[in-house]
Amino acid sequence: VIAEPTFEQLERSLSRAGYVFDPPGWRKFDSKRYIPDFSKLAVIRSSDANARELPQTILFFAHAPACRVCQGYTKQIAAQRAEFERAGARLQIVLNADTQQAKKWGEEFAPGVGLLLDFDWIFKRQSVDCFPDTWDVRPGGAWLLLVDREDVARAGVYSSDAGGLVAPKEIIRFLSEQSR
Repeated sequence: VIAEPTFEQLERSLSRAGYVFDPPGWRKFDSKRYIPDFSKLAVIRSSDANARELPQTILFFAHAPACRVCQGYTKQIAAQRAEFERAGARLQIVLNADTQQAKKWGEEFAPGVGLLLDFDWIFKRQSVDCFPDTWDVRPGGAWLLLVDREDVARAGVYSSDAGGLVAPKEIIRFLSEQSR
């Protein structure tokens, strides 16, 4: 039994048990797709001043505040915040919650990470257009978008819940490859 395993621990356990799997990865976007202006979202906690100057932003759209999968995924990516920043990206979590719930959620699952409120998922529904038309992206799922300084979505990954998103080490690897 494994309680709250990291992606790496889960992969090792599944491999030892004989399971073969292909973990999800980032997919680059071929065309310029501008993300809606996320600076207009309510800020529960802002990123560090230094992080705001980084050339890229990782936006994690959590599925729902009560979703245990999103909570666990948030803990894992929040723990890698410094690595993301070294690789040239700040992490911002976008959450649909009331202010009090978001503050408590952020303290518990994402300490030190920028947290933005998207009431009624208005911004998330608008951001669906950042993904290629051939993807079956739905606002109810969880996703990551990599956005450059000019607010162009450069890459992303989508899943019905956070368990289908890329592992934190894959985010770091992808960012490192992008900077070469």
